[in-house]
Amino acid sequence: MAEKYSLTRAVTEPEPELTVHDYTKMFVEFSAKYRNVFMVKIKDDVFIYRALGRAEYREILEDRRFSDLKKEELICTQCLLYPNPDTYDWDDKEAGIPTELMKAILTDSYLDSNDRRRMLHEYYRAEMFDIDNKITCLISEAFPNIDIEEIEAWDVEKTTKYLSRAEWIIQNLHHVNLEGGAPSDDYRRRNDMELERHQQKDAKKPRQKQKKNAEKTIRGGERKDKLTPDKLREREEFFKKYPEFAAAAMKGTVDDVSNMDDQETVDTTPPALRVGW
Repeated sequence: MAEKYSLTRAVTEPEPELTVHDYTKMFVEFSAKYRNVFMVKIKDDVFIYRALGRAEYREILEDRRFSDLKKEELICTQCLLYPNPDTYDWDDKEAGIPTELMKAILTDSYLDSNDRRRMLHEYYRAEMFDIDNKITCLISEAFPNIDIEEIEAWDVEKTTKYLSRAEWIIQNLHHVNLEGGAPSDDYRRRNDMELERHQQKDAKKPRQKQKKNAEKTIRGGERKDKLTPDKLREREEFFKKYPEFAAAAMKGTVDDVSNMDDQETVDTTPPALRVGW
């Protein structure tokens, strides 16, 4: 910093008279280093300061070693850029200056009121209806190492170049179909390949075995096909009409019974008289 700004001078030395140009130059230099820089004049003194962070504010407030007046000075010293906080003597100034400066710092840092913080949030929410801010978010998602404010400072040509790259990255590498736009050929091809892979996998699966508790008849038929009284009458009428089928059916029944000799027990109760039939 130039010597005329008195940032490194001893307090005992008289400070030179600064012009509006000097303050403006300092303000610009500090703004290049800090995100939010402010300037205020209290009594005859001009102060340039930055915004106070939430963690900084909470740390000072919760420190029980200091009184409220000392905390005011700590907040001012923490954020003060000009005059030099290391050499500025608060005791040599009027008692109300630290209080007024602290109020200005808290106001400009949005730490003075929850209502003002909510209003600020709503303001930035409303800004998201602007297409330029949506573009910034899209580029930031694809290139997370680039700061949002840096992206906002780009010209249209550079922004458009990065936007095209961001769209390709998000659609083809992140596999996200951007709202309002058609998916890319690679995106559709990957989806088709994935679908085909799942279909082939399902086709190779063995058929599901029948449940062990499925009801079977003694000849291996399904319980739903059991002979009801109506079916028995129909069968008797069929055999009367076609006796040759009756003889074949009787031979099959005898063969079936003879093949059951190896079984340990054979239920000889007629099917029509069994419980549950």
